[in-house]
Amino acid sequence: PKPPAFGDLTKLADKKLVPLLFDKDEWGARQARRVLADRFVETGKAPDVAKQLQQAFAKEWETTQKLRALWALDAIGEASSDWLLQLTRDPDEHIRSWAVRLLADLVAADVSRLTSSSSDATLSGQPTMASQSLLTSAATRFAELARTDPSPFVRLYLASALQKLPLDSRRELALALVRHAEDANDHNLGLMIWFGIAPLVGAQPLAGVELVIASQHRIVRQYIARRLAEDIETKPDGLVR
Repeated sequence: PKPPAFGDLTKLADKKLVPLLFDKDEWGARQARRVLADRFVETGKAPDVAKQLQQAFAKEWETTQKLRALWALDAIGEASSDWLLQLTRDPDEHIRSWAVRLLADLVAADVSRLTSSSSDATLSGQPTMASQSLLTSAATRFAELARTDPSPFVRLYLASALQKLPLDSRRELALALVRHAEDANDHNLGLMIWFGIAPLVGAQPLAGVELVIASQHRIVRQYIARRLAEDIETKPDGLVR
C-alpha cells in the first residue's frame, strides 16, 4: 500500500492539523489529535482551533466525524462540563454515550485532584464547591438518563461511569440501571453494573439489599448476595433485616 504523505505532523501549525482530524485515514486523524493534545499539555493553553472544531461538530452530520470533533475538543481541554451535559440530550446515542464518558472522566479527575491535594489547599472551599457542583449535576443527569434513555448503548456507558463516581453518588444511578428488565440478558451490562457497585455493597450493606430487591439482573443479585454473605460476620446489618 502507498504510505500516507503526512510528513512530520509536529511541524504543522494548529490550523493545518484540523483538516487531518477528519481525514479518511484513521491513523492520520489520531496522530493529528495527539499532536494537538501534546501541545495543550506542554503549554497549558488550548490551541487556537477550538472555534473551528466547534463549527465542525455543528456542521458535520456523520456520527464518526462529529465524534472526531468531540474527541479533539476534549483533547485540548475545550469540552466543558456544561456543553457535555447538553450533549447528553443529543439525538444520536453515540454522542450521548461519549458525553457520559467524558463527563465521568471530568468528575473522576476532580475527585482525584481533591483527594491528592493537601488539606490546606482545600480549606478555601472553592475547589470543593466547584467539584460538588459538577458531581451533583453529572450524577443527577446520569440517573435521569438511566431511567429514561431508550438506548442500551447509553446505559452501558452509564454502568461504566459508576466506577468513576464517589460511593455516595452511585446508589441512585445503580438503582435506575438494574430496573431495566430488557437488559437482563445483556452480556456486558450486568457485570459492568456489578463492577461499579461492588465497593458500595461492601461499604453500605443496606444499599446492597435495596439493589438486590430492585435488580432485574440475575448475575447482579447473585454477586450482591455472595458479597453480603462474605461480610456477614463483620457487617451483618444487610442480612439481619
